[in-house]
Amino acid sequence: MRQTALIGLVLLAGCSGQGTEQPESGQPTSFAVLKGDAARGKTLFSQCAACHSVTPGTDMIGPNLRGIVGTKAGDVAGYQFTAAMKNSGIIWSPQQLYEFLESPQAKVPGTKMPFGGIPDPQSRADIIAWLETQK
Repeated sequence: MRQTALIGLVLLAGCSGQGTEQPESGQPTSFAVLKGDAARGKTLFSQCAACHSVTPGTDMIGPNLRGIVGTKAGDVAGYQFTAAMKNSGIIWSPQQLYEFLESPQAKVPGTKMPFGGIPDPQSRADIIAWLETQK
């Protein structure tokens, strides 16, 4: 009887979906499983362009994002970052950007970025694909 109950618990645990790339919503949780569309990302970046530029040497309310992929968070010359961002230890890999864009405040508590995030995984992947072209 005890062995049967244990087998039942193991089978139920296996059905929980934990450890998979797909949450209950069916949307991927990892940037690695998505293919970004840079052309769509350029269009989607318009929501970022209110605060960020990719024009060399141009900071706005937010830091310039040209060449951001692969750089250290809080390290854009001339821009005043919060201590939280400077001390985050983040290197802006596509995966880190993907997580940050989902919920900036959750990824870096104390950031001054007042943006609620981009809930759609594909939209985040598309924006990142476009940012990767901005070197």
